[in-house]
Amino acid sequence: MSFIDLTGRHPILAQGDLSVVSVPSKWGSTSTLFNGEDWLEISEQLTDLWFSSSDEFTIECSVKFTALNCLVYDYYGAHSIAITSDGKVRVWREAGMAGSSDSGAVAVGPVYSLAWCRKAGVSRIFIDGEVVASWSDSFEYRETPDSTFLTVGGLHYVPGWSSDDFKGYMSHFRITRVARYDATYIPTEPVAGEDDPLWGSTVLFVPMATTSGVTPKHKVYQEITTSSSTNHTASIFVTKGTTDVASLELITSSVISKVTVNLTTGIIDTGLSLGTYSVKYTGNGWYRLSCTGFISTGTLTRTNLTFNTTGYILATRAQIEQSSTPTSYIPTTGSTATRAADVITGGGLIYTNAVNVDANWNSSTTYVVGNKVSYASRVFESLSASNTNKIPIDEPTFWIDIGPDNRHAALDSSVSTVSSSTGELILVVRPGAINSCGLVDIDGTVVEFGMTDPSDGFIFNQTVGLASADIYNWYDYFFVSPLLDLKRTQVIFYNLPEQYTDPIVSIKISNGTDTAKLALAAFGKMHELGNVQYGASAGIVDYSVKATDEFGTTTLLQRNYSKRLSAKVILENRDINRVQRLLYSIRATPVVWIGVDDPTYEEAMILWGFYKDFTTEISYPSFALCSVEIEGLA
Repeated sequence: MSFIDLTGRHPILAQGDLSVVSVPSKWGSTSTLFNGEDWLEISEQLTDLWFSSSDEFTIECSVKFTALNCLVYDYYGAHSIAITSDGKVRVWREAGMAGSSDSGAVAVGPVYSLAWCRKAGVSRIFIDGEVVASWSDSFEYRETPDSTFLTVGGLHYVPGWSSDDFKGYMSHFRITRVARYDATYIPTEPVAGEDDPLWGSTVLFVPMATTSGVTPKHKVYQEITTSSSTNHTASIFVTKGTTDVASLELITSSVISKVTVNLTTGIIDTGLSLGTYSVKYTGNGWYRLSCTGFISTGTLTRTNLTFNTTGYILATRAQIEQSSTPTSYIPTTGSTATRAADVITGGGLIYTNAVNVDANWNSSTTYVVGNKVSYASRVFESLSASNTNKIPIDEPTFWIDIGPDNRHAALDSSVSTVSSSTGELILVVRPGAINSCGLVDIDGTVVEFGMTDPSDGFIFNQTVGLASADIYNWYDYFFVSPLLDLKRTQVIFYNLPEQYTDPIVSIKISNGTDTAKLALAAFGKMHELGNVQYGASAGIVDYSVKATDEFGTTTLLQRNYSKRLSAKVILENRDINRVQRLLYSIRATPVVWIGVDDPTYEEAMILWGFYKDFTTEISYPSFALCSVEIEGLA
């Protein structure tokens, strides 16, 4: 018959004729019969079963004896639990007996819960939850030269002791590298996985019984010895396979941090999670789990990934690092790796995936008339047939500035210049303290907006779909595309956390396989003037050329246009001074104007431009009217 260690750490070899029989254990209707010539043998990962002088641990099981003077388990003198002929429970080590249950004993017939537990330098033996022995214990229970395997139910070697192999029935044999008990307790059925809050510290659990309380788990783990006293973060990317619940644990002598998540719903089971942890959805069904805790130098530290044995999950990019938050993955090959600090210097645009069409200017290249180059975030066109080593920004007779380059077009003051990239457009900007961001003239299907702080990590994120739902008749239902004909082109992000003085803003515009575009990204602080009244008018100023010759033939040349908006705003009289001062301060300054916070009106009521004039009319005792004429920029 085969037996398994539910922690997944140790292969179990059954010796003799062991079998699970219908004899009650402490918590169930079955247990495993040992006839005095049988035992379970464990010979791998034996360091789990070594305990230093300060380690805390618990070794426990359910037993029913058919004869005394026997061994419950034996690690060749490193540590053993034996039963004397008078029923006393004794703990043995290499140098001899360590402790004995002088105030309690077992007998043939009854079913017992036995436990040996060491906590804070004191070992205790428990019979059915009652302390029957205790002693000051600073022994090292470690390997001896001959400690090559551990036996459950078999006599391997106990110095100064002569007895038989275990005779009787046993179940729920468990070793935990933490003290579960330090005083009288009521024995409860040992369980596995997330049902056990100390599961991360359990290093051996062999049920040897049929029990509904045990849920088998797979466990994948890795151990390191820390080199610095600091916060450590373990992380891994996972997605569901045929099972969808996974747990990540960061463990030393006990579980420091743990997170359990459903990989279908993304919901964290807070009842089974503890410490500092995070779960981040990274797309396509993948999640990044992380656990963080302070660990001292020289500590053996383990990271566990557990999931049900009834299925599988997919996992990749496991990492443990000296950090309070998970950082980008760095592959290692058997040794530690050091990453240059993720430090962002400078302001404005710090990254984009947009590529400039025109090559960077080169001082050794000779340019002819019409050649274009990128230089200092701008595009310059050559005016000379022999243009060599002429710095574009300093030589206006050789170069003409024709506008921003593709990488910076979305950050200038014009909505007629556009940044673009196939599939998706990404901008990472360091704008300073802001509480709002306006994106004007977008061509995409989805906008993802995020803010991070160097100390606090993610501080804001929002995803906005650009498909419109304005379908009002059957023709539109069948023939109008929400993404082609009714797509939103402007998005305003409000209520951003402005207490952060130096956030990093990330913008991603996705557009399938088409080109993603953005004309303008404006960052700043939003101010309210008042409520726009009905009667506002919106339109455009068209700069196209229409010419009719003497024969009456009209020629049309389409050029740019700018929006315009005329609105009347009602505000409380107490706000008049504030609004006046605000409008004074932004004269001849382009800003984003938001007439109505409703996508239904955003094409007409949101524009990038400046006000031509304004007039405040104090019409009522409590309210005033402010008329504003706004002209957009092309």
